[in-house]
Amino acid sequence: MHSFFHEHRVLIETELKGFFAGKKNNLPYAGIWGPDLMDRFYSFAIQGKMIRGGLVILGYSLFRDHVPETVFKTAAAIEIIHSSLLIHDDIMDRDDLRRGKETFHVQYRDEWMKRQAPDPDHFGKSLAICAGDIGFFLAFDLLSELNIDHILRAKILALWSHELTTVGLAQMQDVSHIFFPNRVTQRDILELYRYKTARYTFSLPLATGALLAGQIEDVTGSFSRLGEQVGIIFQIKDDEIEFFGDSDSTGKSAGSDIREGKKTLFHLHLQKMLDASSSPSAEIQPSISDDERRFLERILGRVKITAADLSKLRQLVKRYGIREKIQHTINKLQQNAEKEISKLPVGEAKKRILTDILESSISRTY
Repeated sequence: MHSFFHEHRVLIETELKGFFAGKKNNLPYAGIWGPDLMDRFYSFAIQGKMIRGGLVILGYSLFRDHVPETVFKTAAAIEIIHSSLLIHDDIMDRDDLRRGKETFHVQYRDEWMKRQAPDPDHFGKSLAICAGDIGFFLAFDLLSELNIDHILRAKILALWSHELTTVGLAQMQDVSHIFFPNRVTQRDILELYRYKTARYTFSLPLATGALLAGQIEDVTGSFSRLGEQVGIIFQIKDDEIEFFGDSDSTGKSAGSDIREGKKTLFHLHLQKMLDASSSPSAEIQPSISDDERRFLERILGRVKITAADLSKLRQLVKRYGIREKIQHTINKLQQNAEKEISKLPVGEAKKRILTDILESSISRTY
């Protein structure tokens, strides 16, 4: 599985390089920012793992032996989409690091600070928003050039438009969870993960690859359901990595989800512990101490937390078995995913690749 993604990553990078080089030559009329953005965007896009692009190719390869250039162009397009979503996500999450480097809005902010110009924060965020928007348009421009039947192209464009609209709505829900004091349930969180991450990370690329391979809707529907299960696991593990990792290993600011008050499963279980400590009739009643209760009251959703605060939260998660509770949820999702894989109309060797992806999502540590 790893060799498959590594081999095709190089080909996706080649498509991205050629695409952005071509656009760079055609954007001189846009002022100084056009060519600069093409270089900046290409550099950012190739830093990622290219999971989504690889899954487009895999979705095709499960049914066809030879992969045409059209599939690699589609893979490049979804990587551009992913980069755009990350650029906007980093602004909303107020993150300074992504993939071990400064985020787009921080890069632009620093450019403005070098010129000693006023309001560099606003400048940086404004240009990064524009950069993310441009990325979406560029990706659909690339899709529109695919050398395929016009009916198939229209079907893929409609699928992508629908799924990415859903991503945007789920992102709005994610932000609203932070700012509204209403309690959320595990079901709320998993549904958010389904539409914010799982479908566009796994369902969309797999289904797109299958469509390009000429598969019917029953097959692409199976890929969609499989992608949801694997993608939710992927997001849960992403939360775990963010919670327990450090900036050097994750490439992101440590503890950013807690600082932002994001309603992850970790936040949910910590909140349940806090609620139970003051309510005898609560669903879960861990015997947390008064000091721990006061600590949780002070820290959950706090904008600034220290390294010591984050370390203490990690200790509480371990002490009260929260990781085990979350693992139980992952186990159920894994069983559902395995059922979907078993029903796919492909050979056992190709099912093994999908099973490897599932297991890799569960065991990932970065």
